[in-house]
Amino acid sequence: MAPPVLSLPSPAPPKQTDDPTTAINRFYAAVSGHEFALAAALWSPQLKAADPPAVFIDQRFSATQQIGVRGERIMAHEAGSAVVYVDLLELIGGQTREWVGTWQLIQSPSGWLLNSPDLRGA
Repeated sequence: MAPPVLSLPSPAPPKQTDDPTTAINRFYAAVSGHEFALAAALWSPQLKAADPPAVFIDQRFSATQQIGVRGERIMAHEAGSAVVYVDLLELIGGQTREWVGTWQLIQSPSGWLLNSPDLRGA
């Protein structure tokens, strides 16, 4: 029996913009496609040092069949940083899990980078 399919839009990495939500959508699109190097490229150096991508992306999402952003909204936006609320659905092991919380992002010369998560199961 095939696993259930989440009713999320097909992940297509959006083009770079000044909107921090774009980085979040690009990250989860990459994770959903198991493009872990692309996902890691969207993490700040600080986050990579604290949470090595080989463990916190590659291993964490290796069994994820699909993950996507159901909703997001910018809660705070200042020069160089932002906090974005997210509502996520993940299909893993044939079961759907919902995650909610925030991502803190920082702006770099290459665009917005995910810097610190505060997510929990809903």
